[in-house]
Amino acid sequence: MAVGTALGLGLATLVVLSVSNDTRASAPWAMAALYATLGLAFLLFYRLRVTVNAQAVRVVFGIGLISKEVPLAEVVRAEAVRTRPEVFEPKTRWAMDWYYPVLTGVLKGEAAKARLAEGWETFAMEGLGIRCVSDEPWITASETAECALAYACIGDMSTATDLLTWTRTHRRDDGSYWTGIVYPEPELFPFDEHTSYTAAAVVLAVDAITRATPASDVFVPF
Repeated sequence: MAVGTALGLGLATLVVLSVSNDTRASAPWAMAALYATLGLAFLLFYRLRVTVNAQAVRVVFGIGLISKEVPLAEVVRAEAVRTRPEVFEPKTRWAMDWYYPVLTGVLKGEAAKARLAEGWETFAMEGLGIRCVSDEPWITASETAECALAYACIGDMSTATDLLTWTRTHRRDDGSYWTGIVYPEPELFPFDEHTSYTAAAVVLAVDAITRATPASDVFVPF
């Protein structure tokens, strides 16, 4: 079924792309039918699930599976992130697009280490944390904690611990965390904002580094 659906998707795409502008204008009903077919093919493709070896997925992607079936579209998307970054709009300005392929397990091993090393000088401000965007000295505790998680994923607990330590500048007396600080002033940005997602990122990083709970296996499966 997977092969048939993929072939159908490819055929429908080719037909739509090959239709001339004159034909599109003279037979709008036919084009509507073709686009409907293409949409149905995409829907079927997205709904397809494939049976995988859960242990193999754990080794390759670094994650455990509750089910042995995963959406085929997710497998294709992960492969695109790994091998064809040009199919996506450039997002080099944002720190999360630097380390997320490692954090999510799409990049593993030497490829993951190279990815993190490549962006370190752009996004890391030594002793302060990770910039949210490459062109502003705006450090966010959530990006810093998430980046710590990414380094924990590749087994670099030293860098992960340093990053986690740097988030303490954002910690408030009540245990919550300021969202962001702009340097060199420093100034809070957004002003007076302390978010639950920031605190959650710190908690996840602490757990991944200390291995305090079984939930740490989500990011650090070794």
